[in-house]
Amino acid sequence: MMNSAKLTAKRTALLSLLASASLAATPLMAEPLDISSVEVTANLEAVDSNALDRWPDIAEDLTLMISAGLDDQMSEDGPYDVRVDVTEISNLGTTYLSDEGEFNTLEGWVYIDGPDSDEALKKMHVMLKAEELDGVTAINATMVPPDRAAFYDALVMGFATQVVSEVSELQTQWLEPDQAEDNS
Repeated sequence: MMNSAKLTAKRTALLSLLASASLAATPLMAEPLDISSVEVTANLEAVDSNALDRWPDIAEDLTLMISAGLDDQMSEDGPYDVRVDVTEISNLGTTYLSDEGEFNTLEGWVYIDGPDSDEALKKMHVMLKAEELDGVTAINATMVPPDRAAFYDALVMGFATQVVSEVSELQTQWLEPDQAEDNS
């Protein structure tokens, strides 16, 4: 009977220690962002580009995908706004796209704006680049490149997913206006 009591006391102490450790590992002030809006612009004026002639709806498509990905954080009266500025759409480094509009790079900046600040509270660089597969095709296999729409969808979805991942990980206590440049 005495061994049983000691074993129970050890288990209780171990469970208490584990519970304390897990509570200590959880940030006390952890608060995800309540986001009121997502806005995407394609600002390609700094480069000679015809990408918006080929893909005029890219900003709208990204806005819809990012908003959907952040749906659980969206709040009509949320104090934070997400701005995304697409700064490059290129194919193998060339910003002037062919008639087919093929591109393999989508690049931009994500800004988190918040209450009581005229500056972005957080600034993050996002770049997605698709590369052709170099390699040997298996015997009796054929590689088929994706069609234009599927490739566009994949790049835009990948970019949106990266933005959603970055923004979802942010917590309110990490946002300070004077550190926006340092945290990029």
